[in-house]
Amino acid sequence: MYGYAMALLARDRKEETPKWARHLRPDPKSLLKKSQRWLKTQ
Repeated sequence: MYGYAMALLARDRKEETPKWARHLRPDPKSLLKKSQRWLKTQ
């Protein structure tokens, strides 16, 4: 759920590769990337 929320935030801010994502732990970071890929298909 948090990965999807962060992906929506990045999309709304028009950040394709958000700089703040490098500060995430690996597990939420991977969910963020998966959610970003899914949102691109929608």
